[in-house]
Amino acid sequence: MGRHLVAGGGIVADTFRLINTFQVTLGLLIFSTLFSAFFLPYIPSPPAPAAGSKPGGWFSFLSSFHVFLPRKVDGQRRWSLFALGIGEFLAVLRSVHAAPSLKVDDPKI
Repeated sequence: MGRHLVAGGGIVADTFRLINTFQVTLGLLIFSTLFSAFFLPYIPSPPAPAAGSKPGGWFSFLSSFHVFLPRKVDGQRRWSLFALGIGEFLAVLRSVHAAPSLKVDDPKI
């Protein structure tokens, strides 16, 4: 674990002894974009609801979290997606608040 690990692309630089890690990342982004554009199938959107139907209400933006609710499969509740969602939330929360809570503002690190 060298000094490059703190800077962006440090794992790639340490492993493959690359200097231009940001260019490698840009190349991978372009490759993945082109791959998904040309090789993944197109899935059409579902038809729009009828004009007379009422909207979801004030909390309709929370409906996407319905995916993470535990489901019953073979008579047992599966908590794996719920645990994944909580883990991702805590990972983002930790990454946002780690530097201010540790007061890491030294650019030399």
